Amino acid sequence: MDLLVHVIVTSIAAMLSAVVLGDKSDLALRPRINGVELVTSQVKSVRQGFSSRLWDCLYILGKYADIRILVIGSMLPDIIDKPLGLYFLKNVFNSGRIFAHTLLFLILLIAIGAILYTLLKKTWMLVLSFGTFTHLVLDRMWNDPRTLFWPLLGVGFPRNESMNWLKEIMQDLVTNPATFIPETIGLIILVCFTWFLARNGQLRHILMKGKIRTIFSCSDNELLGRTSARAKQV
Repeated sequence: MDLLVHVIVTSIAAMLSAVVLGDKSDLALRPRINGVELVTSQVKSVRQGFSSRLWDCLYILGKYADIRILVIGSMLPDIIDKPLGLYFLKNVFNSGRIFAHTLLFLILLIAIGAILYTLLKKTWMLVLSFGTFTHLVLDRMWNDPRTLFWPLLGVGFPRNESMNWLKEIMQDLVTNPATFIPETIGLIILVCFTWFLARNGQLRHILMKGKIRTIFSCSDNELLGRTSARAKQV
């Protein structure tokens, strides 16, 4: 399952895609006075080295995607299939990889997303599709062609012989290095990233709006205006 790995890898992939394919022109508009970039106390910590690059990636990503929807998309196949196939319809499927782990499900999401974007300029379904796509890749669904290409190779899904899926997952998380090492690393990254956002006053904004605030807030712009006025007087 590797829940945290799905979330983190999907987020990194989305940020890289946004940086490579997105519009970065407004990043060049950072205010400068006498050739020196203006840095206020509020944003100083995110103008240095790696933090500055991460800040820029988040800013560009936020122009195209709701980060909250992206996180949901990275877990969507499991959110749908695990309860459905292992609890509510266990006697029918007894599998945590059914409809939402198929290529057909992904194609439907992309098609609906394309329609919404064409008619309403809404991107949230395409963002959800991106998260679902990375989930299928990380799950290496090509190793399970009956599920991936359902229903072309048959209408049924491979059954899981496990009697207690949740118990086995928890045991695997504790005893299997291939599971607990990536998840531990993912937890550390998630904690550090949350601290980074909270330290710079962005955590609440991402939770409420799905993106970071603009590079310079109103107070920053006011400071820029006052500083520019003083520079002209000199």
